[in-house]
Amino acid sequence: TPFIYAGNASNSTSGNLCMMGSLIPEKVKGKIVMCDRGVNARVQKGTVVKTAGGVGMVLSNTGANGEELVA
Repeated sequence: TPFIYAGNASNSTSGNLCMMGSLIPEKVKGKIVMCDRGVNARVQKGTVVKTAGGVGMVLSNTGANGEELVA
């Protein structure tokens, strides 16, 4: 399955965060999308990817979060 970073499939400067309406469906459809952590809820990020046609999501920590893990 193809993989794409959300920041490369966005029409927004905060597209890497998978905010509502930020992903371009033509670039996301059928792909696994990597979204950065932050700002909006994790579940919302998954919904944004699914709505844009993505088949999966990977949530990545940024430098601000380091190796933090929230269960």
